[in-house]
Amino acid sequence: MGLKRRELAGLAGLLGLIMGMTGCGGGGSAPGAGDHGTLTSSSGGTTSTPSTLPTANVVAFPAPTHANNPGNITFQPASHLERVAAGVTPANQFYDSATNGLNALALQTAYGEIQEFSSTDLSNTSNTGGTGVVVAIVDAVGYNSDITTGYGDSKILADLQTYSTACGLPDPTSQLTIAEEAGTLAGGGWSVETALDVDMVHAMAPQAQILLVLAKSPNLADMLAAVDYASNASVNGVPVSVVSMSWSTGASEGGTFTTGGLTLNITFFDFHMQHDGVSYFGATGDTGGKVGWPATCPSVVAVGGTVLDMTSGSAVETAWNGGGGGASVYESAPSYQAFTTKSMREIPDVAAVSAGVMLVRNGAKGTV
Repeated sequence: MGLKRRELAGLAGLLGLIMGMTGCGGGGSAPGAGDHGTLTSSSGGTTSTPSTLPTANVVAFPAPTHANNPGNITFQPASHLERVAAGVTPANQFYDSATNGLNALALQTAYGEIQEFSSTDLSNTSNTGGTGVVVAIVDAVGYNSDITTGYGDSKILADLQTYSTACGLPDPTSQLTIAEEAGTLAGGGWSVETALDVDMVHAMAPQAQILLVLAKSPNLADMLAAVDYASNASVNGVPVSVVSMSWSTGASEGGTFTTGGLTLNITFFDFHMQHDGVSYFGATGDTGGKVGWPATCPSVVAVGGTVLDMTSGSAVETAWNGGGGGASVYESAPSYQAFTTKSMREIPDVAAVSAGVMLVRNGAKGTV
């Protein structure tokens, strides 16, 4: 059974981040719940100068002692994208000049991060979003096109630097730490997701420390090992308080499986997202009315998708018809959903933009 990864889950973290960093409660996973696959570069893309993360900013965490994967659950990336036309003319300052994708100013303006500031200079020191916060992003390996060459640490940093320069954000070099699961790499195809997740967190929380936790494969055991590491990690003595999970089981919650003579379902793994002091955010996917895990886990904030239009100069947001949502088959309704008439957990809890944002991957701009 395949677990589907959503590309815009990187965006799902966006909304939770806003809430968590402004005292509204909750953290953030990627905004919008849309799965968007490979990235197409625009003719206006820029090339990054290769950068190297300081050795102290690249760490390793151990693989699980057992590779128990009942149900053969594997997270798989989506593979479609919104292509970018060359030579576009941006509608206004909220759109990137090369791709016409929504930029960091658009996201911060739409979701309230800079509404108290008169300046549109996002590098201004008064833009303190994320100060004192460590956000962990959990993804699978696959940033390089050839995964046998490694995780692509230098590419990730170089791309984030290019994105930051294009959007006028602070230099992120001292704010990015990468934790890599030890072992043989397996999988791939997560580079757009990873680039998107990192870009969106820096856009919405320019002063936050970003801990990118990369599992060596998209299999259940490795991904949950990455979640466990993120939940207990700290950067410069500051513990992680937000975990973004931009992946999902897609159109189902995995069914039942037998292990040790017991018949179980996906709720057996909910405890991985129940660490005190940590807010978990999961994308609801792009399955149009279907539900998937871990978004259905009651201790996870399920983030759905919207369509954000900034062409008028102000935010106009509508529901996205491709977003995942509905009632869980296995998870009972938590106390915070007592107002509903359903006995089972319903998602999404919140939503944010799911498509049309600018990002940088492999030195070139694009949109998802």
